[in-house]
This record gives sequence, C-alpha cells and structure tokens, in this order.
Amino acid sequence: MYRRRDLIVRRLASTSLMELKVVMAGQLALSAGHEVL
Repeated sequence: MYRRRDLIVRRLASTSLMELKVVMAGQLALSAGHEVL
C-alpha cells in the first residue's frame, strides 16, 4: 500500500514539476516578447 502510494505521489510530483517548468518558460517568453514590443 505505502509503496503504491509513494509511486503515485512521485508521479504526480514529477508531472507538476514539468507543468511548472512549462508555465515558467511560457511566462518568461511572454515577458521577453513584451520587452521586445
């Protein structure tokens, strides 16, 4: 039970980290675009 839960938590954490990286990259690109404009 605990092992399965740990795997699920790890998977959720990794996916959330990936989403955070994508969101941060998007915000950086938007800010850079605004600066260029």
